Amino acid sequence: MESTESNAYSPEYLTLNELVSYSSMSKSTLRKWLRIGMPYFKLGRSIRIKRNDFDVWLEQFRASGTKRGSLRRELLREAVEEVLK
Repeated sequence: MESTESNAYSPEYLTLNELVSYSSMSKSTLRKWLRIGMPYFKLGRSIRIKRNDFDVWLEQFRASGTKRGSLRRELLREAVEEVLK
């Protein structure tokens, strides 16, 4: 989610509206994420999200590309092999 403009002003702490532009997510989605645990700072009535905190938090939802069932089978196979040693 890096900016394509190398010299663009990019504050470290973003308002919710700035985060909408940065992330291409809707404001309602970002508000929902704030409620479920996305890290933020509250300064009076103002909310600020640290750009790096957002990137790190979002990274936990990266899809691995592995189908859930196949991963489960692989883990079960490895567990069985370990027990049979």
